[in-house]
Amino acid sequence: MLIGMPAEGLTFYGDYPYFYDLARLSDQGLWPYVNYWMEYPPVFSWIFVLVYQLTPHTYDAYVFALGLVMTAFGTGNLVLLMRLAARLHGEATAIRLGWVYSILFVPLLFLWWQFEAITAFCLLLALDQFFARRDGLSAIAAGVGTMVKIIPALIVPAVLLMRPLRRTLIYSTVLLLTIVAIIAPLYVAAPETTSVSLASPGVLKSWETVWALIDGNQRTGLLGPIDIHRNNDAARNPIGNPPVVPDSVKLIVFSVIGLLLLWKVWKPLFEAAVDQRTREYRAVGVVAITYVIFLLWSKGWSPQWQLNLFPLVLLILPGNWGIGYVLLFSLVNLAEWPVLIGRGLWEPVTATIILRTVLLVLLAIKVHQCMRQPNLQMDVLEG
Repeated sequence: MLIGMPAEGLTFYGDYPYFYDLARLSDQGLWPYVNYWMEYPPVFSWIFVLVYQLTPHTYDAYVFALGLVMTAFGTGNLVLLMRLAARLHGEATAIRLGWVYSILFVPLLFLWWQFEAITAFCLLLALDQFFARRDGLSAIAAGVGTMVKIIPALIVPAVLLMRPLRRTLIYSTVLLLTIVAIIAPLYVAAPETTSVSLASPGVLKSWETVWALIDGNQRTGLLGPIDIHRNNDAARNPIGNPPVVPDSVKLIVFSVIGLLLLWKVWKPLFEAAVDQRTREYRAVGVVAITYVIFLLWSKGWSPQWQLNLFPLVLLILPGNWGIGYVLLFSLVNLAEWPVLIGRGLWEPVTATIILRTVLLVLLAIKVHQCMRQPNLQMDVLEG
């Protein structure tokens, strides 16, 4: 149904037009990280250009080619979710969650709006390989994913809790070497533009979060017209009000919260009565809580980030509670974008931001409760 729609309508509320305009710069011999800075890490910054170069240079062709690439990753997410679910909860639950995930509307929409399916794929692949005790492949997947978006790097706290210190150091080293292998050629080719690109997310002003409400920033994460990418100063001085709460203070506070939560999880993770399946379940919970803390700390929110959260929620809460949470969270964020912001109705957005934040806090509490159960019990998860 979606692929039969006109490309302009299919992608109207997404970033495909933005990617297309950036990709067209390659016709002039301009490439991301080499000739202009990008707010995204390099992997997808090059994927959307390569897709453009390998297809007819029309918007319709570009949309359907990139959409099919994203659909391939979306299919991979479904396969990996079912594999992880079968490992944790059994084959019957895996099939049930597969059907649930297949008919969720938010993952489907964002295949044609954004590229978050790649990030989720790398995160799930890193978890899948980690549980299969292929730590090297897991670290490579996490490293590549970090160069799509930083989220897959959040697997490291789970590695620290599940592996001895020596193996954690090896895992982290492989992850870092993967990142360096991707960045190094770009840095050699264009050190200033690469440095500006990698630093740009850190200097962005707040958007669509509680922090944005405090700062008085009524804006989305879109930076501006394509032309600003040719100006390195635009990356160093993004639009928006400066933070009222210093970034360093937020980082310290949320780091302490995260460490306290992980400390409480550490002992139950290794109790003698706990079987391997429960340990792996708790490791997914560690990743989920780490991601929620990251979202609460983050100065910005982009609705596509749900795609990383939903598989983790369904793995931790495979019963009605998890499905209900995913649907409610989807509706709140769909109301924010595109229903409200897409129509310039910023006043009600305050309510959606606050509600989303409350839902994230409640999720962290619920996941933490489930992780502290003696052993994995479906009746507990269904509650």
